[in-house]
Amino acid sequence: MYLKDIQYVLTQDLNAKQKETVANLIDSLTDFYMQNKDLNKAKIAIDSAINLFPENSHYYLMRGGINYTLKNYEETKNDIEKALKLSPSLN
Repeated sequence: MYLKDIQYVLTQDLNAKQKETVANLIDSLTDFYMQNKDLNKAKIAIDSAINLFPENSHYYLMRGGINYTLKNYEETKNDIEKALKLSPSLN
């Protein structure tokens, strides 16, 4: 249910403050799904955050961790590389 609500909200024309609010909600929702071991939903949620803020390295790191746990190693590598490209100071 929550993911469908977020996906609907993401189809709307959001201002910067609304985007930030939705991103925080997605971050919390991702954490909730991860704590409850529902990694597929966590990945869907973090994908939504990446769509909203594609330049945020934090989200790529989170998705990389999810992908690693799901044994999606090539995707993990891609996410970590993208995060490092966006924020070289992470290196």
